[in-house]
Amino acid sequence: MSLFQGIRGRLGIASSRPDQLSYERPIFGNSVFTHFLLKGLRGEASRGSSGSGVITTRSLYDYVAKQTSEATEGQQSPQIYNVGGGNDQAPIFVVPKFDQPLKIRVQFQCEDDEKKIRPLTNDSVLKSGQHVGITFRPEDDCYVYILWWDSIGNVGRLFPNPKLTEGTGRVKANETYWLPSMEGERWYVLDDKPGEETVYLVASRARNPKLETLYDTLRNMSVAARQGSEGKKITGELEREINLMGFADYTAHKAANSASSATRKSLFESMSNEIKVSGAEAMYWVKFKHVSP
Repeated sequence: MSLFQGIRGRLGIASSRPDQLSYERPIFGNSVFTHFLLKGLRGEASRGSSGSGVITTRSLYDYVAKQTSEATEGQQSPQIYNVGGGNDQAPIFVVPKFDQPLKIRVQFQCEDDEKKIRPLTNDSVLKSGQHVGITFRPEDDCYVYILWWDSIGNVGRLFPNPKLTEGTGRVKANETYWLPSMEGERWYVLDDKPGEETVYLVASRARNPKLETLYDTLRNMSVAARQGSEGKKITGELEREINLMGFADYTAHKAANSASSATRKSLFESMSNEIKVSGAEAMYWVKFKHVSP
């Protein structure tokens, strides 16, 4: 490719200064530096590149250095070294760019003690026995995967759901999907195990066989195996794969936290909540507190 012709010299990126430690995070499955290096090469380092999708040595370093420093609270500072007359603006990778972002109108919903339907947000605190639902409507045909990590580390797949689709994550443009039921009248019910709950929504222009295979492997294990070391390993790989994706841009109605409605349908139609995926794939998550009654 002509973009890479004539490039000479060498540049090096180190994970930290010589007097610093390099840290690891179990959720990443790699060192903090390696995690953000891989995430940068999957597209995050191209953000702000005037829509070209070109990742240069400098843009990769700037992204990795910023994210690593923030994730370690300033205790680890990656360094860039010119070891052979290299040009730090030299391109090293090109990620796919698209004319239009992939847009999906999405709303996480819950039912309060007074049976009012409200948006579920990162500030929400729900009790055991309370209800949660998800509604989304894509503007284009695409793939959607929704996974739920509960308070004790178990993972369940909410979508694709064989009862709603043919078993894949493929969804149709301008069709509204109600989870856990098409009619939007049923709910997921929180169990009696309090803690932090996380729901991930992955939007992709193409099918993600790795996510599907990892989850199918987990689902086909016995209960004992899922709760053992092998199950935890697969669960960790699932979460790491999701965390390597970029974050989708998210917009919500300014009054989202205080809005309420008598029905899920009326709340969804009245609120403008949307995720926007500029690249090939991205994820959006909601973390909420689950407490005892």
